[in-house]
Amino acid sequence: MLNKTYKYCVIGASNNSEKYGYKVLKNLIDKGLDVTCVNPKEEEILGIKCYKSHLDIEADIFIFLVPGGISMKIVKDFFETKKVFKKLWFQPGSFDNKVIGFCRRFKMKFVKDSCIMLEQVLE
Repeated sequence: MLNKTYKYCVIGASNNSEKYGYKVLKNLIDKGLDVTCVNPKEEEILGIKCYKSHLDIEADIFIFLVPGGISMKIVKDFFETKKVFKKLWFQPGSFDNKVIGFCRRFKMKFVKDSCIMLEQVLE
């Protein structure tokens, strides 16, 4: 379940409507959620300011739509900077065993193997 009081951040958002980075962001916007995004190559996506770095964002749920190697770098950055969040959400294809092992070792809450677009919003 998605919580309407949370702030969501899509890491790997895209202006390409064929990519999941676009589809996930649009889905969350359409659900009326407070959402922002990260893509170092974009200024704005779907009318939302796009941040260059994951470290520039404050959010409750970070949704990963990047390859596992990039996810690993971001998760390590979060750990090293003591980034505060409620949960990391790894979309299918955005993680590998190293990423999940790191999250487990350092007790980071996460979701994997579940598409956030299929979740319902908690009213």
